[in-house]
Amino acid sequence: SGHYDWTALLAAEKEWAAAAPKVPKDALPVASFSDSRLELRDLPGRGRGLTVSAPVDEGDLLFACRAFCIAARSELQDVAVEHLRRCPEEHYQCFLQLQDGTTAASPRSASEAGSIQSWITTNPESQCASSSSKSRSVDAERVRRVLRYNSIARDVLDAHGSAGEAPLCGLWLLPSLVNHSCRPNVQQSFLGDLVVARAAKPLAVGEELVVAYVSTLQPRHVRREHLTKVFGFDCSCPRCTLEAALLPPEPARKLLGDLDALVAGAAQQELKQLADNLDTLCQRARRQASEAAVKGLERIGRGDAELCEASRCLWGGSGSESASATLEALLSGSFLSVFMGAAFARKRLEDAAKAAEAYSTCTDILALVCPGSAYHAHWSLERVLQAHRAADKSLKALAGRAFRWCRCFAGADPVVFQHLARRAGWPEELIELANNSPELPDQLIEAARAKDADAWHYSLEEGDGALTLLFSLPEGLGPADVDIDVAPERVSVATDAASALEVVLPRRVDPSAAPPAKYKRKGNKLLLELPFA
Repeated sequence: SGHYDWTALLAAEKEWAAAAPKVPKDALPVASFSDSRLELRDLPGRGRGLTVSAPVDEGDLLFACRAFCIAARSELQDVAVEHLRRCPEEHYQCFLQLQDGTTAASPRSASEAGSIQSWITTNPESQCASSSSKSRSVDAERVRRVLRYNSIARDVLDAHGSAGEAPLCGLWLLPSLVNHSCRPNVQQSFLGDLVVARAAKPLAVGEELVVAYVSTLQPRHVRREHLTKVFGFDCSCPRCTLEAALLPPEPARKLLGDLDALVAGAAQQELKQLADNLDTLCQRARRQASEAAVKGLERIGRGDAELCEASRCLWGGSGSESASATLEALLSGSFLSVFMGAAFARKRLEDAAKAAEAYSTCTDILALVCPGSAYHAHWSLERVLQAHRAADKSLKALAGRAFRWCRCFAGADPVVFQHLARRAGWPEELIELANNSPELPDQLIEAARAKDADAWHYSLEEGDGALTLLFSLPEGLGPADVDIDVAPERVSVATDAASALEVVLPRRVDPSAAPPAKYKRKGNKLLLELPFA
């Protein structure tokens, strides 16, 4: 039915984490689930894939699947072979249809693959036939090949928001049908041996489900090497298309090499010096991404067909007012490890204001390269915690945004959000603040912004060296009734008497260089001059 006791599953997950690399003997008392909107189809140039037959909202549960087999990596092949000897025939046939890297065993078409339900692994008690059933012969070498291309590492984040080497990996049948993209629209997480998949963004009718087979927090040349070596294909998703055209691999290698050298010598540096050096690397990364974004928009403006199509897929095309900021943030995803390192250093220094700003940069990038993921949820929670310590005026909006991404990652159960927030160190007043002011998903945000734009009547102009934002205050409000927060990529105007106004900026600005807002009594307006960063 798709209804689970998420609190109980979170408790079970603690047992799995404690037992790793062993698998707990007691199986999870839950069944697998797949949404009725999922369809298995043949896709031009991509083989089989899962699509949706009706609109899907951000955070919707798409499937929750029990493992076909799970074990430590060194033991997985033996466990899989033993399971295949006695598993139900339909699961055995599904296994034989999985990609194994040879043309002799090409996956069947969607019409030949059977129903989606046949790819759902049920409860452990019903997975295997009785011990009296006849054991089938299994090709161990083919099992090895199938596992190479289809097994998934059971990744979980540590307390710092990082994923170390996964002690367990496994094979899940239905998730094996989901194709790859370096900008996924589906995020998978683990609870015991259950893979839980949710929509990271709204999905339109006919849209394909895609997940990332590799970490999306690294530059294209690293992702490409891993995909080619492990899976035998090169990715040409819209993100890869943009990065291939705009970000040469050598400068990225040099910057990340400098990061490795800096981290290797961290023990010989004072923490303040390390943080300053990481900030310098962040400036280099921003400059590379900014220069590449300018070149990209110029090519898009000239009608470069390949980049125009990629931009249309990623943010709706060059006509979007936030195209520059979106492209720059997307390209900055290649250097996310640099920005994360700087954020963590500022947190260790207990420099809450700079830590909040650094975490803000990371979450803005994560929203583009892996929205709704465990990373996105964790770092959004930490961003709010740092903003709370820094007495940030936009705390209410930030808390609501973290609530939104936790719901996208883990579902709408408020108990689950409370669990995630408390684990991240949130005090109870922050949890209550987020519960009372949740941010809306994208499709509802856009509708609200359009309504707000009519209420506030704002205009945004790009001049020589600065952006000029002019907005009318809602009727009955004066300058003292609003709180204005200027960030590098957006301006937020909050008031208790009306819905907030948030303006996404077409290019980065320098908040520290922005003079105070000027009040124009005629028309009851405020004017902001925002110098370019």
